[in-house]
Amino acid sequence: MKVLSIEKLREFCPLKWHEKIPADGIGLGIADIDFEGPLGIADFIRAKLKDEFAYYQPREGMRHTLGIVKEFIDKKGLHDAIVQIIPGTMIGIYAVMKYASQLSGKVAIINPIYPPIHFHASSENNEIQWIPLDDSYQWDHERIMEAIDKDTKMIAFANPNNPTGTVPSMSDLKLVRDLCIDYNIICFSDELYEPLAFRKEHVSIGSLEGMHDRTVSLYGFSKAYGLAGYRSGFMSIQLTNPKPMQEIVEHLLVSPSPVTSFVAEFALTNPLVQEWVASFKQVINQTTVLASKVFEDAGYSCPLPDGSFFVFPDLELKNDLKCCEDLLVSKGVEVVHGSRFGPDGAGKIRVNCATSTERLSEGIDRIIEYQQQQAR
Repeated sequence: MKVLSIEKLREFCPLKWHEKIPADGIGLGIADIDFEGPLGIADFIRAKLKDEFAYYQPREGMRHTLGIVKEFIDKKGLHDAIVQIIPGTMIGIYAVMKYASQLSGKVAIINPIYPPIHFHASSENNEIQWIPLDDSYQWDHERIMEAIDKDTKMIAFANPNNPTGTVPSMSDLKLVRDLCIDYNIICFSDELYEPLAFRKEHVSIGSLEGMHDRTVSLYGFSKAYGLAGYRSGFMSIQLTNPKPMQEIVEHLLVSPSPVTSFVAEFALTNPLVQEWVASFKQVINQTTVLASKVFEDAGYSCPLPDGSFFVFPDLELKNDLKCCEDLLVSKGVEVVHGSRFGPDGAGKIRVNCATSTERLSEGIDRIIEYQQQQAR
């Protein structure tokens, strides 16, 4: 994997390597990567744009791409699903929580979790039932069973989880499946990082018997495929009545740009992309092991993630937001404060490990040095 220089990253990756990060600083915050992405996509899109697309295209996405995506999700066991191409997964998250607001009850969220999931749930006036992970960042069956009841309308989680990297086991998924059936609950699974599940087998809950008519799964090409700037993803909608969800997306998009579909086609069919994803997965496996070990050796709890490219050390911070702000100013290192990911993220930080081992090691050393200085 080719690691880009900081000069190139400041040019090409302005959200992660922004102007507040000093010249000698290190960006371990925004969930973008420091590696060169798959080659050939620009030429692929140019070749596709030999046709004219001045008019609205199909609401679900380009028909050829829909066939490719259907083949992908069929292999994952997501049967009887409707595919909706979307310009990045954020649209999907919003649509799901807008849909949830039309139902009666609470949205149960296994947290810590990617912030827009609970932000959009709240903004659409959904009452949230928080479900914490255990101390090792694994699903806590007792807490899940205590939280889910007749007042629950939806359960939401990320698989793999952002920020903890947790990949639920089959027994975890079956527990939630049984609860969804017993209480007639819709399930929302954000599966953006599914290609980066490297310590547990990834299983989509929509593939389980009984979930083919009560699940919405979300996929994208921003992270594991290294194509964040191209804004492409898709929803797998397995609902008895999918029309309300489809109408929400239609009102947001009318129809996705053809380019959005072309990116999905490129990501799912180009052999070089698949090789890139495999190489990236191997690198991320190594960098997350490194990061977890360094934090653990320094005396901080930092469970090894099952997937994704983050670690989530517990620094026991009294004010994690202020500490992250101070860390950027005093040490030039940007990370994301844990409470942003929900109440059970408080006191922790998310460290983006999608960079070189040298850059990552230096950044973590500065974080630990900052903590030690604060403890004196």
